[in-house]
This record gives sequence, structure tokens and C-alpha cells, in this order.
Amino acid sequence: MAKTHGPLFSESAHGTIAGLMTHSRQKTGNKCRYQKKQTKTNTQNQQSVRFVMSFLKLLWNTLSATEKTSFTLSEKTKNASAYNIFMGLNIHNALNNKNIIKQYPNTYFNKFYQDIPLLEGATANSNLDMHANYLLCTNAGTSNITRVYDILTGKLLLSIGPQAGLTTYACFAIYNNYLYAFTSSTPVDVGIWRLSDGYFMGSKTIAGGGGISTYPIFYNNKLFITNNQATNRLYRYDTPSLSNEIYEASANNGIVGNTALLDKNYIYSMPFTSNGSLHRWLSSSLSTKQSCVINNIKTQLRDFAIDNDNAYVIDYGSPSRIHKIRLSDFTYQSYIELPAGYAPGLGIKNTGEYLTVYIGSATNKILTLERNNFSIISEDNFPSAGAHRFIHRSPYSFIPFLNADTPSKLRIYVP
Repeated sequence: MAKTHGPLFSESAHGTIAGLMTHSRQKTGNKCRYQKKQTKTNTQNQQSVRFVMSFLKLLWNTLSATEKTSFTLSEKTKNASAYNIFMGLNIHNALNNKNIIKQYPNTYFNKFYQDIPLLEGATANSNLDMHANYLLCTNAGTSNITRVYDILTGKLLLSIGPQAGLTTYACFAIYNNYLYAFTSSTPVDVGIWRLSDGYFMGSKTIAGGGGISTYPIFYNNKLFITNNQATNRLYRYDTPSLSNEIYEASANNGIVGNTALLDKNYIYSMPFTSNGSLHRWLSSSLSTKQSCVINNIKTQLRDFAIDNDNAYVIDYGSPSRIHKIRLSDFTYQSYIELPAGYAPGLGIKNTGEYLTVYIGSATNKILTLERNNFSIISEDNFPSAGAHRFIHRSPYSFIPFLNADTPSKLRIYVP
């Protein structure tokens, strides 16, 4: 800040010019300072909380008067409205894979939120991902088109086409305001775009020379990915630079997996096979690999979920089976078989007190299962027929689906 004499050819001046220079008069005299432009930089957690708050506001508007009033019975009613109690309870639940409360104290939604048409003529695509309020839809294949939508409005925010030097894309992901495109080539090339404006940041060849095997996982500013070259190793990189490569010391003697998941200590991976295992490594060092053979597989492994105590693996059989693995000693425990007609099992997710299972194909149902004995608490049919794609690794307790209509409709299941 500088003192001025006769600012702007006058005795005094105050205010900002062109958003850059601010004049003011203080006790010590006239002053002028540079007006630093304010930048809006939201962290990943801030973006997630704001998106969840917006979505919960929409859900609140679907409640009946009785359901809304029930929140005044909460022990947190002091100096708080029913709406504030609903938001306070459910923001935490949504961000921590717990059921969203519809009526206090323990009635849940178990329903689909209304269809949200995706604009710009999008159709169901091969890959989906989400980050905060962003929905990522991709045409994996020769078209190499990536579209980013606002989840709550269906508005197209960004469209990215083929990039010179990158061959056919295999999958995409969003993390910390960057979009990552992984090619199906050997070795894998990764293109990186800035999500705010679609600027191409460059590309890098990674994964030790092999092709991609597992859908990429991001956690704590790290990328985890496996290759399918002879060594089949698990790799870890810093993001977004994709530097500081480390990998597990020994080969896996088989594809590491087609689906993966992280908790605070381990990264888990599992292949789509008829005689497979669930694997895990310490995420901090990629050391101490453990494997648990999954017995009694009906057809092939398809997806898995974890909580604090167990891993739950669903297979593609008819009817489907759900297998339980105890995490404390990483040993196979048992399985249950869903009733006839509930097939094929395509997805499973930990949602608070329950497990949510997606049964695909012609059945197209969402099941809510009791966690201990896998009994069916409720089931819901999809609002329309046709194929549905869904986000395996939704960071929230609710699950976005995309159907095969033209244009596609986004529907969000709230367990």
C-alpha cells in the first residue's frame, strides 16, 4: 500500500478502478493499493459437501409433511428446524456410505430419484464415473468422446474429443478437477485435461509397459493401476504429475483384477474370473500382498464391497451368490444364494446398515439386503426397461444409473 498526493488529479479518491487499483482515504492520508483478484478454489471435500447439500435439498422437497415433522422429534431439535436437522444428519450419512434418513429415526428412502435427462443427445456409454457434482460419460472406442455433465441438471459442461498422439481410450476417471483418459494401447498412455476449461495438460506413458488391467483408483492424491504385461504388477503414481512411480516387488502370476477398491489401509483388487481370488496390498507401500481364494463360485466373480469387518463378493451366476470374506485375517467365510430369478448379479455396494445389490439383464432390480444374513429387506424395479450402466464406485451412499434411452436419462437410487 502506497501513500499518494493528489490522487487522480484531485485532493482525495476512493474506490476501485478496473478491478485492479483501489484508492482510499485513511487517518494517515490517501492510500492506493493493488486489488488482488479473488479466486474461487474449492477443495475436493468442499465440492463433495456442496453437491451433497444440493441433492439433499431436492430430496427434502419430495418428503411429506409427516416425514418432515418427524425430524423435530430428534434429540438435536434445540434451536434447529426440521430442515436443518434433516440436512445435518444426512450430509454425514451421504458422505460416509450410510443410509439417508427419510423419516426420523430409521426410515430410509429405498427409491429412485426422478429421471434427469442428459442434454446434448447423449446415449448410454461404456464408462461412467463421478466426482462431486460431475458425471462423466464416455464412448469408449473409436469415437473417443468424453462428456461431463452436471449430475443434478443434466447440463453438458464439457465435451472432449480425440487427442493427437493418443489411441483408442479404454476408460476414464475424474479426480481433483482433472480428467484422466487411459488408452487401450500397450503400453498405456494417459491423457490429462483440466476439468474447469477442458485444457489438455499433456500425456504420459505409464504402467511399466503393459496394457491396462484394472479400472484406475485414486486416493489421497495417488493413482493406483495394474498392467497386464507378463509381470502383472500393481503401480502407484503421484497426481496429477504421474511421477514417483512405485510398484509391488513381486509378479502376481495372473491378472491382478478388473475391479478395485480402497479403504484407509489397503487397496483391494479382484478379477472377473470363474476361479479367482480377492487380493489386497498395503496402500502406503504396495507391500505385504495377501490373497483369499473364493470358493463355490457360481459362474464368475463380478463386483465386491467392503465394510469395517468383511468383504462381500457377488458373482454372475443364475441365481447369483454373495460370498463373505473376513478382513481381520482375510479368510473365506461362507456364501448365500439369492432366490431363483435374481440374476445376473452385476454390482454390490455397502450402504450403511445394509448392502445394495444391482440385478441386471431383463430383471433390472435393486435389492436391499440385511448385512448379517443377506435376507432381502426390499426390492425396487427400474422405472424403465433397457440396459442400465451404473457407477461401481460412487463416493456417496446413493448410486447413479444411466439407461439406454436416447437421450439417456440419469436416475439416482437412494438406499
